Amino acid sequence: MIKLSDYLDYLNNEIIQARKRADENAVAIAKEYAKHPYLKFFTAPRYALPSVKMDIPLKITDIDSDSKYNFKLNEDQLIGEVNERIRLVNREKK
Repeated sequence: MIKLSDYLDYLNNEIIQARKRADENAVAIAKEYAKHPYLKFFTAPRYALPSVKMDIPLKITDIDSDSKYNFKLNEDQLIGEVNERIRLVNREKK
């Protein structure tokens, strides 16, 4: 099974390559616009995605850990933070 770091690296590279292809296409269109008598006064179309959200299914098959950690937990703080994150996610879905 693939490691999460390898998969995220793959996704990152694919996003970079997609941006590169989009930029190359924008350059080609800009050259076409420059030759056109009317379009030469327009900017070449280009867009940016302010954010990208992906739902990535994961299956954890093994956790390799030699150390055991003893985290101190403030239950009230944890519940408050989890509830706040739930509120944020619900607002984003509207």
